[in-house]
Amino acid sequence: MLTEEQNKKYDEFYETTHNNEYLDSKTELLVGLSAAMNITNITGHPF
Repeated sequence: MLTEEQNKKYDEFYETTHNNEYLDSKTELLVGLSAAMNITNITGHPF
C-alpha cells in the first residue's frame, strides 16, 4: 500500500502524462503501465 506522499506523487505523475498534448494514447498507456509496475515493485506487492 502506498503512503499518502507516494500516492500524491503518483497522482501528479499520472495527471502530467495523461493531460498533455505531447504523448499519444498508446504512449500514455505504456507509461502508466510501467509506472504501475514500478509502484508494485517498490511496495513489494505481487501483480
